[in-house]
Amino acid sequence: MLALALCLAAALATPPVAGDHEAELMRMIAELKADVMQGKEEMAAQRKASQELRRDMSKVRLELVAARGAHTTPRPETTPAPPETTPAPTTPPPDKIKTFFKQTKKIAANLKPLLLNDFMFYTSIVLILQWHIRFGFADVIHHKLFKDARGGKKWTKAQVKPMMTPRRLGLNVLIFVIYYDDQPPWFLEDILHNRPFVCSVGLVFLDTVVLFYSFMILGWSLSKHNHRGTEPAKSNEYIDPLDESEDDGHCPEKFEATNVYEDLTMQFRRVTPVWIVQMALVALYIEQLNKDKDTKDVNQVDYAYWVIAVIFQMHGGDAQVGEPFNALYWNRILNSNMVADLQANVKWLIGGGKDDSENDASKQPLMDDGERSPQHLASAQDLEELVKTAVDKATSAEARRPDSTVNEYLAKLPAEIVNMVLEENTLQETMWRRSFNFVGGCWHKCFWVLDTKICLEWQIRRFMDFTVNSVARGIILYTVPIMVCVEGPLDFVKDLTAVMFMTTLDDSDTKREVEEILVKLKYELYREGSAGDDGENDAEIKISLTDWEKKYAKDAKQSDKFELLTDLDGEHFSHFRGDPRPHEQERV
Repeated sequence: MLALALCLAAALATPPVAGDHEAELMRMIAELKADVMQGKEEMAAQRKASQELRRDMSKVRLELVAARGAHTTPRPETTPAPPETTPAPTTPPPDKIKTFFKQTKKIAANLKPLLLNDFMFYTSIVLILQWHIRFGFADVIHHKLFKDARGGKKWTKAQVKPMMTPRRLGLNVLIFVIYYDDQPPWFLEDILHNRPFVCSVGLVFLDTVVLFYSFMILGWSLSKHNHRGTEPAKSNEYIDPLDESEDDGHCPEKFEATNVYEDLTMQFRRVTPVWIVQMALVALYIEQLNKDKDTKDVNQVDYAYWVIAVIFQMHGGDAQVGEPFNALYWNRILNSNMVADLQANVKWLIGGGKDDSENDASKQPLMDDGERSPQHLASAQDLEELVKTAVDKATSAEARRPDSTVNEYLAKLPAEIVNMVLEENTLQETMWRRSFNFVGGCWHKCFWVLDTKICLEWQIRRFMDFTVNSVARGIILYTVPIMVCVEGPLDFVKDLTAVMFMTTLDDSDTKREVEEILVKLKYELYREGSAGDDGENDAEIKISLTDWEKKYAKDAKQSDKFELLTDLDGEHFSHFRGDPRPHEQERV
């Protein structure tokens, strides 16, 4: 088509000529028209073929849809519908758990005005002091007030003893007031605002040590049982046999070592690092709480957490921090009484250095630097006969006569005999004290180089036990609620018991009975003093086991406790506990 148009344009542009030129021009125009008509026909044919192809494709598509089981027909082409309006968002239902905790915290927050006031401050002090007074003067109070109550029926000491719950509650509330009361009593305002943690630690020490032993000394002095040398507030008469674990503050009898300080068979060089680590951990704990700003901000306190922590501390904390310091255990080992020793020291200071107890045979400790007489190693049977004779004379009719010589007879007896008669100690208890007295008076090497008396090492062990399981234990118990009441839920759960492990590092997995300790201590002295293969020397004569200790060492039920000694040093240990030697058995 384009070529024909160009030819036509060229022909028209040429000047007209006569003759054959016109015929040629007409021919070209006719061809051009024929080509144009042919092009139109071809285009119409292509358009028709295209329409037919489109119809065929639609039919094929419909057949495919029908073959696939389609149930819908092709959508007719319609105008799009207008967009629908989106509905307003609905509020989700509230979380019941979150609502519960939120309401609980709101209710607990109402405790703030009830706790942070002067009335609660003084009430807490009264709760603490009433326990110390009733505990220290327990014998006097029971004798004066409850002897003939309830229509002539005597109330037992276990029924009127004070319980630890009011004292614990008073201490917790008082520490809380020290931390968060903006208006404490005017005479304590400057001290409490600047050093709340130091004041709290001082309060725990004042309660655990100063008040406790001060009232014990006063009660000891006023008690009618003072002449017997007993410790009235820790008598078994105050313990309910049906509820031995009740929280009453009384020290139970203990006949086995449960920590490394009480286990006298463990070398002192192994005990000292444990005490150093425990004291270091407690010091770091004190430093952290002392500089923590959150614990000193009342706006950070969650009162619900504080209440939960206090309840846990009062009823479950003791099991987490380990056993408390047991004074009766150390009294047996050192043959002394902490309260009596403190009382004697106070009298010594007041009296200008004069101590009348030196002339009292019943109060003389068995540990002395003098020579051990053969009577100290007398058999249990001889000792029992002496005690029976003394008891018979003391309870006879002759003892009540004005001119009786029984008192002179008792005064001439050894101190341990008088103690058995007056304190009503059992024979086994007395033999234990004699054995500990004998071992404690011996010398040994401490840290391989220091020559010290064994009883001095025991005194240091008692001090270590007291600082960890009495002082540090109390500080941790009464400051943990302050630490966790400003934390989140997960930290509260973790830290509530995490820090209490510090006072359990000294706990021993193996409990050692008193007899086992004595046998091993005496055998250690025997082995250190023995010379030669036969062991026939002076040490063998001085160091010997009592009848109970020999029976315990030979008991088949206790063989596992001496298995290592039997395997490694069987011949010497067998001879030490009283077994005949092989050559002696052959002679027999």
